[in-house]
Amino acid sequence: MLKTYTSKFMLIAFVGIHLPLFGVIGILITSAGGPINKAALFLLALGLTLLSTIVTLAILSALIMPLKTAQTALSNFLRTRTIPSLPNEFTDETGLLMRDINTVVSLLNDNANKKDEVIKALSYDLRTLATNILALLQLIEDGTDPAETANYMKRIRQSVDRQIRLMDATVNNYEHKIKA
Repeated sequence: MLKTYTSKFMLIAFVGIHLPLFGVIGILITSAGGPINKAALFLLALGLTLLSTIVTLAILSALIMPLKTAQTALSNFLRTRTIPSLPNEFTDETGLLMRDINTVVSLLNDNANKKDEVIKALSYDLRTLATNILALLQLIEDGTDPAETANYMKRIRQSVDRQIRLMDATVNNYEHKIKA
């Protein structure tokens, strides 16, 4: 059987182009040297050419169908994040393309989900630290004791330092993953 997608196209094109020629040659060979009606031969060649064109286009359209299916699946993922389930069993170029689309889309989806989880966790941690700082600032505004104010300022500084370390760790982890 034909292994490559190109060879499938070539075979269909070859048969489609040569079918009318084979039909005319067949009529000429089987006519046994008798007179040949030129109009009938012309109509036969024309009919075989039209039939061959229709059959060739139909088969080529069927060969292109997996590419259209892959394109539609990829477009659906980009629009709606719908994970495609393209066939994985084919070994020609189009089959490998569909398998690779399944793999890449799955990886992209996993990475997007992980990114969402990291953003949620980071947002929660940063919001918690910011809320603590605001609460300490309110205590400073409400209080008049200098010792308490100094303690609150120390805690604010610690919270800001934690925020900076958290953001640095996140950026460093992200940069490390990009380099890897």
